[in-house]
Amino acid sequence: MAEPTPNKEARHRLRQSLTRHLLDATAAVALASALMFLGLGHPLDWVARLSLATAFLALAGVAFALRRDAGAVVQARALPYVIGTAIGLCGVVAAVTGEGLMSPALAVVGVFLCLFTVVGGLRPGILAAAVGVGMLLLLGLGMAFDWLPPADVVRGDAARNLVRPLLTHVLVLAIALCGGELLGRTLDRTLRSADERERRFLGLLAVAADAYWEMDGSGRLVRFSAKEELRNFVGLRRHGV
Repeated sequence: MAEPTPNKEARHRLRQSLTRHLLDATAAVALASALMFLGLGHPLDWVARLSLATAFLALAGVAFALRRDAGAVVQARALPYVIGTAIGLCGVVAAVTGEGLMSPALAVVGVFLCLFTVVGGLRPGILAAAVGVGMLLLLGLGMAFDWLPPADVVRGDAARNLVRPLLTHVLVLAIALCGGELLGRTLDRTLRSADERERRFLGLLAVAADAYWEMDGSGRLVRFSAKEELRNFVGLRRHGV
């Protein structure tokens, strides 16, 4: 019987499934944001509302198209750009509305970062977190120098109302990054544990049985393993099985 190998296919399928679900979530959030600006955009003027709605609709369309039509490799390569665009649009919303660091749109950034770190890993997550921190710093500068349009936000002491929300958002990004990495490691450990259980099971079969096979729900043979003398006896070797 051939030496069993870890079940890497299950790991790849799970990553692909998580990528598709994250694209679905991004498309749903972008579509909801577009509808919100079209219906509840006051006090923004129509130009700003239509611009933001168009940007979010474009993001939703791209994410949905990737989810439906693109292959797994294209989805994995495009996901960082999709998430980066979503984070950037959250910053644009905070700037255009004049709310700056007080914008509720920034709450979505931490969620995107956590989920993206689970799917993409720690290094892409750190890059996405750096993009988020840069966006927060720009918003903070915009509030400090009154670059943002006026909004119905009570600012009070300028220094305090800049430092406190900035540190809060940075802390949220750090927690999201660490949480995503922790979830990713837990997922990897679970999959490695499943691989080890499968290796032990196949090793037991190698001792206890002459042949082992698996069939899917359609009755097709998906895996076959047998001792060498049995494979030669039944003629499977001649057919390349």
